[in-house]
Amino acid sequence: MTDEPQDSLLAKTAGGAGWVIGFRMVTRLLGLASTLTLVRLLGPGDFGLVALASSFAQAVDAFVNLSPHEAVIRERAPDHAMYDTAFTMSFLRGLVTAAVVAAGAGQVAGFFHEPRLVPVLLALALSTLIGSVENIACVDFIRTFQFRKEFKLWTTPRVVQVASTIGFALVWPTYWALVFGILTGRTLRTVLSYIMRPYWPRLTLAAWRRITWFTMWSWAIYVVATLRDRVSTILVGHFFSPAAVGIYSLGGEIASLPSSELVEPLCRACFPSFSQLRHSGIGVAETYLRLLGATAFVVLPAGVGIAMVADPLVRIAFGPKWLEAIPLIQILGISVAIGALGGITGTLFSAYAMLRTTFLTTLAGGLVSAALLFALLPGGTLVTAALVGAAVGICEQTVTVGIAMRRFGVPLAHLARALWRSVLGVVVMGGVLVWLGLGLAPAPVAPVREMLGATAVGAAIYVLATGLTWLAAGRPDGPERDLLALAGGIVHRLRGWRLPGLLRARG
Repeated sequence: MTDEPQDSLLAKTAGGAGWVIGFRMVTRLLGLASTLTLVRLLGPGDFGLVALASSFAQAVDAFVNLSPHEAVIRERAPDHAMYDTAFTMSFLRGLVTAAVVAAGAGQVAGFFHEPRLVPVLLALALSTLIGSVENIACVDFIRTFQFRKEFKLWTTPRVVQVASTIGFALVWPTYWALVFGILTGRTLRTVLSYIMRPYWPRLTLAAWRRITWFTMWSWAIYVVATLRDRVSTILVGHFFSPAAVGIYSLGGEIASLPSSELVEPLCRACFPSFSQLRHSGIGVAETYLRLLGATAFVVLPAGVGIAMVADPLVRIAFGPKWLEAIPLIQILGISVAIGALGGITGTLFSAYAMLRTTFLTTLAGGLVSAALLFALLPGGTLVTAALVGAAVGICEQTVTVGIAMRRFGVPLAHLARALWRSVLGVVVMGGVLVWLGLGLAPAPVAPVREMLGATAVGAAIYVLATGLTWLAAGRPDGPERDLLALAGGIVHRLRGWRLPGLLRARG
């Protein structure tokens, strides 16, 4: 593979990941602003009512999660039959979900002794149906690396949804403000999809054979992964208490932040890149290694860093009632950072239709985890559950990467060459923080100072260690060079945006 197409593809992937991460940041900020405003206008019961209804609707939707979008994205040149079939399958999925939610509204309301759930669930069923007719051709934004358009398609309805929800709440301060906001955002997104990408699909299943195989395996993987991820929570609740479940869930959520906020967006951007390489017939090994190196360079220090400052972080953000989550974050943070490499590998498997491999490794991980938890939790603690989860997760991802190396001809020496500087930098960073008493240490007196100090020192040590080893190695291709090139491109664009403004001002 020549350097030019590879570098171009990596640049597109990095740009796409940047837009997806940007969307996540905008969504988080909008959600925070919306929550802080709405809690002053609505009561806890209003939020709880909509949360119950949304949980039921999402559970039903997850069970019929036969999304054909990835099957279209991985095609070299999808034709009208494929677009239309994918649209039809999405519509049928939405229709089934809406029908089940609407039909079960009365039973759900009776189970929770809350009759107001019936109209709310009917409204959410309508929202699901509206979303199911969204323009399928918008997958081209991902397939052709037009992530800026996808960013606009996602963020514009979200901004309008937040604004409309607050507006409804000011006029009508009840749970219906939340419901109408959901309907407004979903409707606008569907309408905007046809404005941004004019295409009028028709109902047909002509290309179902080309889509069904991929979507069925994706659905099976989704179900198995969901069960695998929930088995520890279920068994913690069985052997301990609801309070223990809350602590364990919080620890897992905090520890997985680097993965959810960094790796998942990168995987979304990697999928069309790997698909393009598959169609071109060019070997994917070098690009895979570069992406693994970039992932490790960013995620390893983030995951280990969260583990290092877990004590002051929990004290600041959650208070003394949640101190039992500290060792869980320390254990899971390191394991999730290591396991993040498996996310890129799983995306590679999806692009190359190696879905059976992903299914079997995920199933094996879930079964081993369940067996160990059943055997060890009766005489163990929450730390036992975290250790089991960490060990099984690392083993599962190690096996996944090993399969990819064998399948795509990646020598172990090349993998080590792509990762060793990041690993060494993290080891040096963690060692210095522990030696200075800033990492893995309790901070009951001044948690804010401890966390800020550890974060600043850790970041400086990591950058210094990786920078020096990169220079000593002769500045080879890798995440350091890729990030410098990306930073240079951003600076160049910023200068380009500022210069016309200055010229106009002087003129």
